[in-house]
Amino acid sequence: MTSDLLSYRKCESCQQVHLTEGWHHDDLGNLKCPECGKIGWNTEWPDPSIRQIFQIVLSYSSQEPHYERLACLLVSSCLEDLMKAQLIVMALHGNIWECIEFVMSPLLEAYRGRARQLQLYRHLGYASFDKDCIDAGLPNYGALWQKISNQRNQFAHTTVKPESSISPREIRSFIHETLIVFSLIHNKYNRETTGYDAATCRTNYSEEIKKLLENDEEDA
Repeated sequence: MTSDLLSYRKCESCQQVHLTEGWHHDDLGNLKCPECGKIGWNTEWPDPSIRQIFQIVLSYSSQEPHYERLACLLVSSCLEDLMKAQLIVMALHGNIWECIEFVMSPLLEAYRGRARQLQLYRHLGYASFDKDCIDAGLPNYGALWQKISNQRNQFAHTTVKPESSISPREIRSFIHETLIVFSLIHNKYNRETTGYDAATCRTNYSEEIKKLLENDEEDA
């Protein structure tokens, strides 16, 4: 498994994400979005801080005594940030985009951690995260994320050594698959947002989100 991450870029016009090698070049050598054709207006994806952390884990020697602890803690943290960004994209459906920051801020604060984020994902998306992983061609991704998350919790909250270990190969494969899964899911939902402006059937999630907020108030 290579220690270098594949390079992705996001178009700041249509917001779609593609492998850098899939971008075209104009006569001056500027990158041209393969989706909308916008030239020279793109950024590295995901956030450089996340890519840097993933690269640290990929480059870190698996022979170090605390490799698994370090890897699970860092990777789990990055996954929560990636999912947070994905949930915001998904919430841009329909007519709630005008109040997206107001609506999503308390939800994202209340729905922290892997399990709660996946619960919110199911409410905002067309299907469960696992189903979307299957559609992305990586049906085992969700199970491996669960395994890494369990190890992370074991390392973070107890002094007991986990009964089983996650191999460096599994961790490295998971990091590479993460960019595949999240880029495909991002593009799937981004095509339905006001940012992409190509929705054929927009859905109003205002009532659904209102119910979630009311449920959190009752549980408080």
